[in-house]
Amino acid sequence: AQAAAKTALPDVLRQHWRSPVLALLMLAGLLAAGTPTPALATALCLLWAASPLASWWVSRPRAAQQKDAALAADDQAYLTEIARDTWGFFERVIGPADHHLPPDNLQTLPHEMLARRTSPTNIGLYLLSAACARRFGWIASEELATRLEATLATLLGLQRHRGHFLNWYDTESGAPLLPMYVSTVDSGNLSGHLLAVAAACRELAASGVEEDAQEAPRLLALAHSFEQLAWSA
Repeated sequence: AQAAAKTALPDVLRQHWRSPVLALLMLAGLLAAGTPTPALATALCLLWAASPLASWWVSRPRAAQQKDAALAADDQAYLTEIARDTWGFFERVIGPADHHLPPDNLQTLPHEMLARRTSPTNIGLYLLSAACARRFGWIASEELATRLEATLATLLGLQRHRGHFLNWYDTESGAPLLPMYVSTVDSGNLSGHLLAVAAACRELAASGVEEDAQEAPRLLALAHSFEQLAWSA
């Protein structure tokens, strides 16, 4: 409801009223100054003035029948296969030797070579993939909690700058790679992923399924830790 309210036409116009005003003032100034291209100036300024309408048009919620449309069986199978292969990659390459951190990539040609470096985005994607793997039923809640706890312990021990994670770490040593810097993009990605994983942990803990209920204390503790970490990442 909140998202829909923000995309209603009156709200969009109230939020972006300055654009039409500036565009019309600019047009008036150009015409008063005797611009040599009045037609072009008028067209560009009117387009600028209409920008809030364009913003509202492209932000409209889709029709319910489109939003609720189900994927074809072939598409579902294809996407599930990609998801399983993605999780299989993480299962294969993440372990104690790399402090339970995901590698940046795995080169397969001309021979296999693991890039033993990682970034906040890579870490967040791995944690979120683990939560998704539990939802798909590929791992149990106990394994999920164990994996999340192991990576969380590593995260809490990594060098940071004013609470923010640096952009690259060596996965074997845990040391930051040079040049050391903080990426707002990667930090934002990690924060979003941590909050999503925290929500998944809370949902599992409250699911009522016996397997999840047994791990509820661990899942809730993880959710709390990830939420705290997200606001400082």
